[in-house]
Amino acid sequence: MIEAEKKFLKGLCKLCFTKYQIVNNAPMIGALISQVCKLKDLDVPLVEGILYVEARKRKLQYAHCFNTYHGNIIDASIYQYAIMNKNIKDVFPEIVVGDNDEGIEYSVFREIKYENQFKYKREFLEEIMIKADKYEDFQLDKIDEYEDSKKQNLFYI
Repeated sequence: MIEAEKKFLKGLCKLCFTKYQIVNNAPMIGALISQVCKLKDLDVPLVEGILYVEARKRKLQYAHCFNTYHGNIIDASIYQYAIMNKNIKDVFPEIVVGDNDEGIEYSVFREIKYENQFKYKREFLEEIMIKADKYEDFQLDKIDEYEDSKKQNLFYI
């Protein structure tokens, strides 16, 4: 992955994590990332798969939607599992952008085609694309269910 692309994708994931509700919104966040990247001529498909997490000598499985880019995982909604599983929250990073995190594995089942995704207006996508660059150096804070619920819901955009 080219460094400029990685910076953009990190900024985009940080923006999604910061501004939009992540709990139970992985398909919508993944669709947003995929559609914004399409405007930037990056092919970052939304996929359905399984997230495997090693915690307390057990391997937990979660059905999950996320994005891929040249074999790298792009995941702005992984932290929803930390919010829902407080006793193992330290296992989950805020976002994943191509970084191999020990104890976390992804398995891809299938791509979710554009026709089957939630669609966003072009103006909104262009606005997000511009804002993503401003989040490049933004530090993410861990959040809880209450803080997440105060964020904007993508379904109502």
